[in-house]
Amino acid sequence: MPTSGRRTLLSHRGTARASDSKRVLLHPFEVPEGVAALAFRFNFGPRTSTDRETNQQLIEAALRLHASTRATPEERQKNLQEHGAEVAHLFGAVNNLLNAVLVDPSGAWRGRWDRNPASEQDAHLVSEQLASKGFLKGRIGAGRWCVAVEVHGVFGPEVSYELQVESRDPLSEEELRALRPASPAQAVTRKPRGPGWYLGEMHSHSVHSDGRHEVGELASRAAKLGLDFLCLTDHNTTAGLFEVGGLPLTIVPGCELTTFNGHHPIYGTRELIPWHRGGKVLSLAELAPLIREKGALISVAHPFRSGDPICTGCRMPAGLRPEDLDLLEVWYRRWDSAEADNLAARARWNELWGKGRRITAVAARDWHGPGQETPVPGPVPFTAVHARDDSAEGILDGLRRGAVVATGGPLVDLSLVAHGRRAGIGSSLEARRALLSVELSRLDGPVELRLFRSGEEVMRAPVETDGVHEHDGVADRPGFYRAELWREGLPRAISNHAVLEAPG
Repeated sequence: MPTSGRRTLLSHRGTARASDSKRVLLHPFEVPEGVAALAFRFNFGPRTSTDRETNQQLIEAALRLHASTRATPEERQKNLQEHGAEVAHLFGAVNNLLNAVLVDPSGAWRGRWDRNPASEQDAHLVSEQLASKGFLKGRIGAGRWCVAVEVHGVFGPEVSYELQVESRDPLSEEELRALRPASPAQAVTRKPRGPGWYLGEMHSHSVHSDGRHEVGELASRAAKLGLDFLCLTDHNTTAGLFEVGGLPLTIVPGCELTTFNGHHPIYGTRELIPWHRGGKVLSLAELAPLIREKGALISVAHPFRSGDPICTGCRMPAGLRPEDLDLLEVWYRRWDSAEADNLAARARWNELWGKGRRITAVAARDWHGPGQETPVPGPVPFTAVHARDDSAEGILDGLRRGAVVATGGPLVDLSLVAHGRRAGIGSSLEARRALLSVELSRLDGPVELRLFRSGEEVMRAPVETDGVHEHDGVADRPGFYRAELWREGLPRAISNHAVLEAPG
């Protein structure tokens, strides 16, 4: 029988100092037999550090690191000025960042307090029938549970935090009604489509983490922009994936592992892979085999975005092993924005291919709300995938093969042709030379076509209309070939590679 009444299972007040940053603080508690539901509360403060002198030192160090990848002193100085102006308001108030994870006796993460409106409610509820946003429903097993407090960053004086876990009676019908997910305005029955290019967003967040939209609303808004698929990558939770029926586009399952040092969207699993266990933070080298056991793909989000304390944990750390990556966000939001360094990401992608690591380049808006809802065609990109169909499995297979174009609207479909055989983006052809064919579609104005062999630009040509453009003599030796479209100093499309391999 369920335990009757409310009972406090854990009540703790603690502090976290700057020296605790990048640590996980464990708070175990026992759950007796028969508990029907748990109520979980977490809060911390101050939410911001107002130590202006320390804030300025930390921010200026982050700005210098962010600008260091620019090619010339003039470009570095320009970025320091532009990005510095964007973040100058943080001198007076830098955000501290703590999160808290509810861990069950098996070690599974049952939910995570995040920086979203749902986390400001009185309590998160977890029961066998339903759970609060960002939390997973399921049996409340007896045994040792734990709240793991993630100290992502304390940037000034210490912060205080409070956490509490209560056992609860079976939830009332009113409580269950409040927890039920909102349905999309109108359920949609979609007919499957066959082989072709499908446009989608690789990086999105709902109210299950720090996004602004319910899953159904997010999907409807994406479909109105003309998207065919949406990768749902909420921070450290897959809860939103369990309310995806009847939506107007394909949901590719995944989540974003939002670690202390780097953010990693993973695709192809509804099961969260915890990035810390028992207080130990796992490296990507330790996580990669666990992720791939699930058949999932591993990406790096916004690799050269500014890091602590401007965007805590956002910047890709040095020393990631290429063999632990499948995808890389090469075009993040606006190409020329001060917050991102897409040129550095593109250069790292080229470098990895030159070393034999065939990483797939993708684009991402990092969709959190209306600010990322700009139309296509436009300056902010999406990702196009050539897939056998528009199912999640089809999109994942296309991503796995690298049949991908990052685009602000136009499509650039590159092929190598030799001896009656053809290899498109994401595939290989054995031949000593080939005809390089580029099919352009959805052009939104004149562009400059640029062709690349093994990372080096080999040709430029102006193009004004859709159509097929054949280039003999470009693919005159084995290597990896791709195409880009540019206009007025900004990309309109960046393809992945077709590979010409020497016979035998």
